Amino acid sequence: MVKPEVTTVRRMCIACRKQFDAQEVKVGGRVAFRDAYCPACSADEDAQPTAEDQESRILEELDALDVNVRRHGRLELEDLGESPAVNAAKKFVQQTFAAGRWREVRGLYLWGPTGTGKSQIAVSCIRAFLVGGIPRKSIVYDRGRALITQLQDRYGTNRVDEFSKTRQRARVWVYDDAGTERLTDNAFRVVEDILDRREGNPTLITSNLTRQMMATRWNEIEGWARLRSRLGPYDAIEVEGADRRFGETAA
Repeated sequence: MVKPEVTTVRRMCIACRKQFDAQEVKVGGRVAFRDAYCPACSADEDAQPTAEDQESRILEELDALDVNVRRHGRLELEDLGESPAVNAAKKFVQQTFAAGRWREVRGLYLWGPTGTGKSQIAVSCIRAFLVGGIPRKSIVYDRGRALITQLQDRYGTNRVDEFSKTRQRARVWVYDDAGTERLTDNAFRVVEDILDRREGNPTLITSNLTRQMMATRWNEIEGWARLRSRLGPYDAIEVEGADRRFGETAA
């Protein structure tokens, strides 16, 4: 018989949304039980929303961040199995919570072929941050081409600086599918400014490209070497495997 592993983890009470020390029980490496309510709310049955209420709130917040909720919204990191990328993502989440607002956090760069689960890992990290009590407004989620489209829509207005600073100062920035966009000189400078300001802040990037490939694809733009330097301190993990979408279609 597998012996349960009992630990204490920091969680957000799903009633009052305050942080507390929750008991977590794992069996065979999988979470079997986790406290959902802080001691005060546990004693007040009227204060306790249902698990369905909590799940609906998380999915609504993911949707507000422009995540594809139907595709990626429901899985936690624990649901994704063991792999170097998933383990690195768990470490990234833990370090972000442990660092609070001001201690340095090493960024995470997940790269690999299309369809190997990079976006799912990224969204599962966002879900962990929301469940753990980081406010949605402190998280920014961008996809490569959409980021540039949103930026270009602001050209000729006074909103480009605001767009950049929102990402520079976010508690967590997730840049999904980086490298699919085509950067003009102006857009390149904005992205470089964001990465420069975010050095040491919790940042997760996913891409089909290695960090070196990401930088050198723009080697004709002034400053490309600086972008390569900004990506240097990230933990770079390859996400291996076959294209899961193709497998689903073939089935």
